[in-house]
Amino acid sequence: NQSTAKAVSSNATYYAITKKDAKTITITFNKNGASSVSDTSKSCTIAATYNGTAQATSCSVTSPTITAASGFSVLGFNTSTSSTSSAWSQNTAKSVSANDTYYAVTRSSSQYTGTFNANGATIGSTSQSCYRYNGASSCNITTPSITRSGFTITGWGTSASATTAAVKANTSLALSGNKTYYAVTSKAVTVTFSKGANVSAIGSTSQSCTIRNSATSCSVVSPTITANTGYTSVGWSTTNGATTGTAAGGTISGLTANKTYYANAVDKTAPTVTLSPSSQSTYVAGGKAVTVTIADSGSGIKASQKVYYAWSTSSSTAPTFSSSVTTTASAGSKSTTVTVPASASSSLTGTYYLWIKSGVSDVSGNTSAQKVSSAFKFDNKTPTLSISTSKTTKSITVVATASATSGISKYEYRINSGSWVSGGTSKTHTFTGLKNNTSYTVEVRVTSGVSKTATKSASVKTNNITLPTFSESGTTTKTVKITYPSGCGSTYTCTYSKDGGSSVTVKSTTASVTFTKSGSVVAKVSDGTNTVSSSYNVIVPDYTLIGGQDVEVVTTGDGLYKDTYESGRYIYKGANPNNYITFSG
Repeated sequence: NQSTAKAVSSNATYYAITKKDAKTITITFNKNGASSVSDTSKSCTIAATYNGTAQATSCSVTSPTITAASGFSVLGFNTSTSSTSSAWSQNTAKSVSANDTYYAVTRSSSQYTGTFNANGATIGSTSQSCYRYNGASSCNITTPSITRSGFTITGWGTSASATTAAVKANTSLALSGNKTYYAVTSKAVTVTFSKGANVSAIGSTSQSCTIRNSATSCSVVSPTITANTGYTSVGWSTTNGATTGTAAGGTISGLTANKTYYANAVDKTAPTVTLSPSSQSTYVAGGKAVTVTIADSGSGIKASQKVYYAWSTSSSTAPTFSSSVTTTASAGSKSTTVTVPASASSSLTGTYYLWIKSGVSDVSGNTSAQKVSSAFKFDNKTPTLSISTSKTTKSITVVATASATSGISKYEYRINSGSWVSGGTSKTHTFTGLKNNTSYTVEVRVTSGVSKTATKSASVKTNNITLPTFSESGTTTKTVKITYPSGCGSTYTCTYSKDGGSSVTVKSTTASVTFTKSGSVVAKVSDGTNTVSSSYNVIVPDYTLIGGQDVEVVTTGDGLYKDTYESGRYIYKGANPNNYITFSG
C-alpha cells in the first residue's frame, strides 16, 4: 500500500497500481400514459480499468416493451413527457453513458378533426386535425381566420345560430373529439321611422336588428301609426307620400343596411250620410221633410253636387232615382245638409223608405254608399166608410164599417143634425128614446189616425106599434076579446082597464073582458118610450017583461026607455018626440 513501510532485501522495481472503478448506469422507463412498460428501469455496468487503461464511456441497455393504451400505438421512448416522436425504439439496445429517464411515446390511432363552417363569412380553412399523444384525452389545433366585410368578427361558436364565441380565430383549440365550429359574425342595422303625409303620431322613431352568421338580412316590427282624423294609414314606405306600404305592426324584412321609412296615410273614408228623422213610426199626413247630412272628416266634401233620392215601398230593392237636391257647401267642407221636401211624400199612403243614391263624393274621390232609412208611415187618403142600420119602435142602431191606412181613431154619431156623440173606437151606436113610426136621419163620422174624416148618413123610419084590436060576442052578457101585437111581456108592456078601473097587465097576444052591462075598455101597448091605446064601448041591451014578452030597453033612438024620474016606469019614444007612451012595469 502506498505510504506504508515495507522491508526490502534487494533492488526491485515497483510499479504503481491504479484502478478506475466500475460504473453502473441506470435508465428509468416511465410508461407516460401507456398502459404499461415491461421494466420500469434497466442498468448496465462500465467495467473497472487499471493502471491508466482507458475506461469505456458507456454501456448498453435494451429498452423494455411498451403496452399502449387502447386506441393508441407505440412509437418508442424519448426523454420528455411531451415528446411526439421516438428517440429509442422499444426492445432495442442503446448505449447509455449516464443515468437518465425515458418516457414511453404513444400516439392515438386516429386523429381528432375540427370542422369549420364559414356560416356566411370567409375562413382560412374548413378543417384542422391532430393526434393525441401519450394517453392524452385531447389534442390542439389552431383555429382558422375569419373575414367578412362590414361585419364584426366574434370568433367560432358551436352552433350556426351562436351569438357568442367559444374560441377566437387564430387561437389554439384543444379537441377532445371531432367537432364542428361555426363562424360567428354580426352586423347591426338601424331603421329610422319618420312621420309622413297625413300622420299625427308614430309609436317609435327607430328600431334595430342584427344580421347574424349565415343571414344576409334582418327584420324589424314597424311601430304604430296614428293617422289624422278622416285618414287611413297605408303603412310604412321608404317614400314619403306613398299610397301603399308595410302595415303598422307588420314586419319590415330584407334589411341589409341602415334605412329610413315614412308613415303615410290617405283619405280612404267615404262620406257618411245620415237622415233626420230616419223613421216615422206613427202615421202622418201631408208628407215629411227629411234633413240629409253628408259628412267627411278627411279631405272634405266635393263642392256643389246633386244628391239623388226616392221614396219606395221596398227597403231592399233600389228604386229609380229621378229627384235630387243640390249641395251648396264649398270644396273641403267637413259637412253639409240638404232637405228632401215634405212635398215629395205628401201623396204617399202606406209604409215607405227614403233612399239616398250612392255616389256623393269627397275631394279625394271616395263616394258615399247607398243609404236607406227605416220605415216612414204616411196616410194621405180619406177613410172609407159604409153604414148599416137596424131599428125598433123606439131605437135605431147604426153599424159603421170603416178603414184607413193609419187606422180609425174615432167614431162619432148624430141624429137629425143634432150634436155629434163620440163613440170612441166603437163601431156600433144605438139611438134610443125615439118615436115609433117616425123617420129619422142618422149620420156617422169617422176620423183616421192622421185626422182625416169621412161622413155617411142614412134615413131610417122607426117601427110602428100595432094598435090593439077588439071583437065581441054574446048578447045579454058580452065578451070583448082584445088582440095585441106579439111581444107582450117582453118587448111590450100590454095592459087594459075596464070602465076606467085599474090596469090589468097582459103577457099574451089576447085577453078577454066580460061585460054584463054596457061599459068600455081601453087597451094599451107600451115599448117603454111610446104608448099607443085603443078603446072600445060595449052595449049590453036592457030587457023588461011587458005584456008577457021581453021588450028591449034602449037609451037612444026609438024604443022603450027607463023613466029617469020614477023607478019601475018606462016610456016609449017614437019618431015624434011628442009621442010618448008610459008603461008601468
